[in-house]
Amino acid sequence: SGDFWDDIKYFRKAEFACRCGCGADKMEEKLIRTADKVREHFNAPANVTSGRRCSKHNANVGGVSNSRHLSGKAMDFSISGKSASTVLAYVQKLPEIRYAYAIDSQHIHMDIL
Repeated sequence: SGDFWDDIKYFRKAEFACRCGCGADKMEEKLIRTADKVREHFNAPANVTSGRRCSKHNANVGGVSNSRHLSGKAMDFSISGKSASTVLAYVQKLPEIRYAYAIDSQHIHMDIL
């Protein structure tokens, strides 16, 4: 495709598309490269539950009006076999992460500057 996605080892662009089907899928390269690094660190499958969101879908899922999902700078995901607290402890040490938190016992949110 000639863009940064060609270098991404563990993820496909489609995994980050807005779940409403509107076609929004543009993600920030730094976030995707960071996700690849997290996936590599844990050596286990990652499941993206939310990437890019259009404003309508963001509102429908209860996202905040200034959600970083709207600009492709945030994602929600889990790592197979790892608790959210374990993944979060690693993610929070990464310099490119602006904010990260556990959504529940398995899933975390992370976003970049």
